[in-house]
Amino acid sequence: MVKVIFMSVITVGCLIVGIGQSAVPYEENNTMMVLENFKNSFNWADSVSMKFDISSTPTGFPGKGLWKLVFVFNRDHNRVEWNGNGFIPDSNGNPDPNKNAILRVIITARESVSVVGNPGRPPLGASITTEFKGEKEDMLEQDELGGPLFGRTSGNSHKSVTDLLGESGDLHLRQGQEDVNGISCNVLEGTTKYGKVTAWVAPSKGYAALKWKIEKTGDDFINDTPMSKNELVLWVDQFECKEIQQIGQYFIPTKSTFDFANTAKDGSSVSTHCDYTVSDIQLNPDFNTIGAFKIDLPEGTRVTVPESPGIQYIWKGGKVVPDADAPTFEEIDKMVDELNKKKEADN
Repeated sequence: MVKVIFMSVITVGCLIVGIGQSAVPYEENNTMMVLENFKNSFNWADSVSMKFDISSTPTGFPGKGLWKLVFVFNRDHNRVEWNGNGFIPDSNGNPDPNKNAILRVIITARESVSVVGNPGRPPLGASITTEFKGEKEDMLEQDELGGPLFGRTSGNSHKSVTDLLGESGDLHLRQGQEDVNGISCNVLEGTTKYGKVTAWVAPSKGYAALKWKIEKTGDDFINDTPMSKNELVLWVDQFECKEIQQIGQYFIPTKSTFDFANTAKDGSSVSTHCDYTVSDIQLNPDFNTIGAFKIDLPEGTRVTVPESPGIQYIWKGGKVVPDADAPTFEEIDKMVDELNKKKEADN
């Protein structure tokens, strides 16, 4: 009898020790599992075509008001494209023809192309450069171009929300679950040099984030600089999904919002509210069929090549060539001399 009791005590003791030893690793493993699934929820964004309709409303920025953008976004891994237009709406909500500009940018592994002009008219010109380090990341993070939909926003040294959570030294899951728009979410939370990061991740929606927030205070960093050096005391970014659509194995926000606000030491503040509507979503499309990533300029369009500032170029025969009709430096000097002589004569 004594032996049986002794063995029972040993057995119970082993169970207790086993439970005690596994409790922390289990919690850590569960947290990392949620984070990994959250990261994977963005895999659809590597190869996608989708239409964006964005309204951006800034507050506290002098001379800036409601701004709308309607464009097709294409991404094929390292190739990205924005093709549409941005405008200030008139009193009826329609594009003001005097405040309407095309949005046409293509970035590949080799070059960056941007076109300027107004819708319905030949482009005023284009710029083609091979020196564009960081441009793709900058554009993918812009709230006016839908960056928060991909878990990205500026001010974090090109790190996404999942990147920030992954480098947090105190990453954890909050106890229990919390609802966002009626959907139960796990809540990931962690602090980084870029501030406190929180993400509400829905297991029932492929672990997509229905909300995420970055809050910077004190000496949290804005890119490579402590916030206090910019005379700021608070910086908040917050994304929230209002409607979500399942396409294949992925869940993609089709209606969402993003709010940015910062407050300075003197009490002044600025903010921006963005509304995103996404449609015409195609995952892994045939980019040749949809005509993506093609530089299509009218013959004779003026082209700037920043690497060769002294040469004037045009688009001819599907490529950039020096403008044979452009005046030489000697001709330009002669024209300037004649203008100066005429000006002196008039005086």
